[in-house]
Amino acid sequence: MLSPRSCWLLAFVALAVVLFAGGASNAGDFVNYESAHVHPISLSDSGRRLYAVNTPEARLSIFRVARKGKLTFLGDVPVGLEPVSLAVRPDTDEVWVANHLSDSVSVVDGSSMTLIATLQVGDEPTDIAFASGRAFISLAGNQDRVVVYDADSRELITSLEIFGDDPRALAVTPDGKRVALVVLESGNGTTTIHHSQYSPLRMPPLSDPPRAPFYPPGIPEQPLPREPLIVQHEPGTGMWLDDAGGDWSDLIFFGSGATMPDHDLFWIDAAADPPFVTDTVRRVGTNLFDVEIHPTTGEAWVPNTDADNVIRFEPILRGHLVETRVSIVDPDLGMVDHVDINPHIDRSVTPGPEKEIALSLAIPGDGEFDRRGRRYYMTAFGSAKVAVLDGRSGKVLKRIEVAGGPSGLALHRRAARLYVMQRFSNTITIVNTRRGKAVGSIGVSGPHAFDPSPQEIQDGRRFLYDAQLSSGHGDISCATCHVFGNFDGLGWDLGDPQGDFIPFADAPWLTNLGPTTQLGFDPMKGPMTTQSLRGLEGTEPFHWRGDRANFQHFNGAFVSLLGRDAPLDDDDMDAFTDFILTVKYPPNPNRLLDDRLPRSVPGHGNPRVGFNIFKNVPVAAGNRVCTSCHRLPLGTGLGVLVIADQATKIPHLRNVYEKLGRDRFGESDEDPLHRKGGFGIFHHGSLSLVDFLSLAAGGLEENQPDMTAFLSSFSTGTFPCVGRQVTVDRNATLDQLSTLDVLIGQAGLSKCDVVAKGRAYGEPAGFLYDPASAEMQPDSSHASSVAPRDLVDGFEPEDLMTFMGVPHGSGERLGLDRDRDGCMDGDESRQQTDPANPGTPMPDSDGDGLPDSSDSCPGWVQQDHSQPDRNRNGTPNECECGDVSDDGRVNWKDVRLLWYHLRGYGKGDDLALEKCNVSGPAGNDPELCTEADLYELFRHVWKKSRRWRSEQTGLEPRCLPEVPTEMPPTMICVD
Repeated sequence: MLSPRSCWLLAFVALAVVLFAGGASNAGDFVNYESAHVHPISLSDSGRRLYAVNTPEARLSIFRVARKGKLTFLGDVPVGLEPVSLAVRPDTDEVWVANHLSDSVSVVDGSSMTLIATLQVGDEPTDIAFASGRAFISLAGNQDRVVVYDADSRELITSLEIFGDDPRALAVTPDGKRVALVVLESGNGTTTIHHSQYSPLRMPPLSDPPRAPFYPPGIPEQPLPREPLIVQHEPGTGMWLDDAGGDWSDLIFFGSGATMPDHDLFWIDAAADPPFVTDTVRRVGTNLFDVEIHPTTGEAWVPNTDADNVIRFEPILRGHLVETRVSIVDPDLGMVDHVDINPHIDRSVTPGPEKEIALSLAIPGDGEFDRRGRRYYMTAFGSAKVAVLDGRSGKVLKRIEVAGGPSGLALHRRAARLYVMQRFSNTITIVNTRRGKAVGSIGVSGPHAFDPSPQEIQDGRRFLYDAQLSSGHGDISCATCHVFGNFDGLGWDLGDPQGDFIPFADAPWLTNLGPTTQLGFDPMKGPMTTQSLRGLEGTEPFHWRGDRANFQHFNGAFVSLLGRDAPLDDDDMDAFTDFILTVKYPPNPNRLLDDRLPRSVPGHGNPRVGFNIFKNVPVAAGNRVCTSCHRLPLGTGLGVLVIADQATKIPHLRNVYEKLGRDRFGESDEDPLHRKGGFGIFHHGSLSLVDFLSLAAGGLEENQPDMTAFLSSFSTGTFPCVGRQVTVDRNATLDQLSTLDVLIGQAGLSKCDVVAKGRAYGEPAGFLYDPASAEMQPDSSHASSVAPRDLVDGFEPEDLMTFMGVPHGSGERLGLDRDRDGCMDGDESRQQTDPANPGTPMPDSDGDGLPDSSDSCPGWVQQDHSQPDRNRNGTPNECECGDVSDDGRVNWKDVRLLWYHLRGYGKGDDLALEKCNVSGPAGNDPELCTEADLYELFRHVWKKSRRWRSEQTGLEPRCLPEVPTEMPPTMICVD
């Protein structure tokens, strides 16, 4: 923490922060998890308040809405890490905020702008909806559930299992009796036929065009790698078909006649006791981003993309990986009508013309209907647009240009204003819906639009999402498959029958290359599952085969896959690289808060036993232990390649817990419906984790439950204490204090920092735990550090404070000094300057370290601000002009003593005569004391004694030396 005396900040330094750092520092105090917004902005019931999540700063921002829609920033409230969605509880001032990384929901009183409760709801909450007096919260992590709370008592009512990956958006029917839910990674009924099941009579269809790789001189023709085949289930016939129409139904690896439910939309009876899932709808789309209910028809409108991954080969897929659409679901019959929102695209020519690209809509997201459902407004996150659709047909009527990354909407129908959350710039764009254009903007953090994200994030994020920049038709980007920097849960065969064969000799970055039947990388690589873009830093070379030396090596995909006419230029690709290497994994939800392995994982075995096997028990194939290749801490051998049917890099193990969709769920191994997805582990996704450990690894079959449990608990590199919250008052429970103790212990091990925000000792306060002193350091020079337990013990009845683990190194920004200007938040708030504006430090005219606004003697350089203040009026005794008695008070005693002195009655030796000059020129020379000073002192005390209120009664500090005219005002923050 900065000491009080180290808080000095010259004005030109503050100006340099703004001019050269774009308002944000590149300090290593910011960790990027690239969490996806769902419903990040909303109006109050009255329309007089607007609420918005401030994801980079872990806050809820609150705005006043004027009659004509103008926004005034009122303030913000600290919540949990990575807030992504919010909902206003009907008929109240409560705002519930879903904190994706903190696994919590913050309940905020919007009128008083205070946090009133924190609910630990489960892994990675994404959205909140209120219906029938209950709060429905979707959990997108490894739990795949919707938890239901009583909205009044905030007690858990029930937990609904959702048979789909990553539950995402919720919506409520107009009568409040039903809730609709969509899942992000719903799949599309595709899976793989394992190559071990091929026979001379059952082989994949020949490629068209035919395979004709170009071998370099000296490289003989290589055998085609034996790789699986992607097939798709057809609901009408029940068959599993390849892209040429061949039927492989009898060879589905996980059971004859098997199918996958492919549940996309779930209907929940919100009024039942308890609520339950009543119906599901299939084949709505592959990646579903939102759901909204039509106000008059009750239809569910679902913006989504539908993947074409059953189609093989990159040249055929070039520029056309998905269909981007809105699917309209009948609420009673479940019938689905798909509306293409890019019908203008001519797929026969790639890349298309600029006019075509400019009209395209990519990554459709948050939507809102007008009052009668005649218009449907929808964000196009990858296109810097808001689309206006006809509320009956879904036809695109208009495209409204906004800033990059529009992620959420709030429609003010009376004011004809649409408020658009802009993820890239952390701002809110104000759209006039009558004119169909943007008319204003304001920062989510306030008018100064402060964003703590480092410059490489602000500059590079667009290269992941911006489809107009990335692709030949303006409708796809890297994020089309690497959804929000992660993956789509699918496998793709992006081989090229006419591609070049790359010999290993042309890949000098490869190390420890083992024996192989292949002499290089064949262009016909077969299906490979989409990899996450999280946690790439330090894991080169990239891709399943290690055939990309670094991230810049992927630049060619902008042309060969996305359909662009040329790769990005070097500077842009470097900016993309700098950004993507900032993206980190969230904590593994299966690990304990203190980062230990649990003793069990539901449905599996003992992770601690599995860890011992992983380190010490040889695998039959090669008689080597797992760590021989899967080296800790990442679980990868980095440059080491192993041999399957082609060279493959040792895969890391940090996100195995996210790849269990192909594993069996339920009691019956024969029940073919108990698979959430068609792709599991290994590069082709053809094996579930259980299958791999039981069959492929050899020697681990009997240890499979424990090994599965361990691999499901493998560390992601982000410790479980990061994001964890505990909100306590003076009656903290033993469980709450135990959680706090664990967080403090983890901070002592540098696994996280611990900050605290809320009210303490009757005032708003913030703290950061300092392991060196074992005390909480305050965000104000007017407060003292205190031990965590002592802080809680000293709470007053109304005090409430939330302790939170944050990434190590980010505690000072999130706990003490949010804008990094050296001026602590509490001091800035006390002096009524903006803690989220590094360009406005406070003036200190005399340069003595105390801001003018709180300096009792702004013209006198005080040497010691800890001087006594006997009358407790905020003015040190040494600055009490007129206090010739030096007792800390200016009263009739001082008038009498000064009169004695001027009359020569010998009272001068014991008086503080340097304080008597209250009328003449500034100065503290006793010779300046005159009858005029006596008169002025008499007049002041007389007015004060009679409670004179017509004018100020304070004395001007003329008894103090003037500030030299050559001394410029110093910009500081605190004493």
